[in-house]
Amino acid sequence: MPGRADLGRRGRFGGVVVAPEYRLAPEHPAPAAGEDCLAALTWAAEHAADYGADPGRIVVVGPSGGGGLAACLALAARDRGGPRALGYLLDYPMLDDRTGLVGPDGAVQPPSARQYPDDGLWPAHWNDWAWEQILPGRRGDPAVSAHDAAGRAVDQPGGLVGLPPVFLSVAGAETFRDEVVAFASALWRDGGDCELHVWPGATHAMEYVSATWLRDGLETSRLSWLTRLLRPEEPCINLARVVEEGTFPTITLGAAGRG
Repeated sequence: MPGRADLGRRGRFGGVVVAPEYRLAPEHPAPAAGEDCLAALTWAAEHAADYGADPGRIVVVGPSGGGGLAACLALAARDRGGPRALGYLLDYPMLDDRTGLVGPDGAVQPPSARQYPDDGLWPAHWNDWAWEQILPGRRGDPAVSAHDAAGRAVDQPGGLVGLPPVFLSVAGAETFRDEVVAFASALWRDGGDCELHVWPGATHAMEYVSATWLRDGLETSRLSWLTRLLRPEEPCINLARVVEEGTFPTITLGAAGRG
């Protein structure tokens, strides 16, 4: 793979962390970073056993611009026969190059881009600048691929079919809010497994700049999702608890099994 990978063992799940480097715009515009991410995922799957890891239990994590790249990676891996990750954890991802552009009605789209142009950590003019570096001369072009801007897959029914489970978080008071919500809705439309958290009153990268309860809430939500992904609970355990407590007297384990 291009660049190098920093590897380490940490965290409550005892996993191996692979932190790949990828080429950066403007020197290397799209699709360079996406190609490097796919190479990193392929390398991780091929070499997981060398580090005592399970290649079938890879979780891809990315915040902000890295979250956008991770979403593009999910689509590229699906479409190009790459390794299938177990899940994707995307915090406030940068998904759609059209966010902040003027729509047919003459207004900046989507509403969140109009409402929160001055979000302190990621204001609209930074977002505009970043997309111009990634897609020089192509931003907003109908031909932009979902492999370069994952939000484009929202436009096509079935565009997000077949992806692994996805965790999405976004702030209620940031430019990315509506594109992330649209991406979650399209995942559900296409039969996907998606958990979405929209944090009220928060801004971009909320765990660094917002209230403590937002930081703690986001971390708790992440760990809950990861725990259920990596250590899924057998559904009958909860059913047995309901039967034992007698909450619904007509439900029995035998009747549930016949259903």
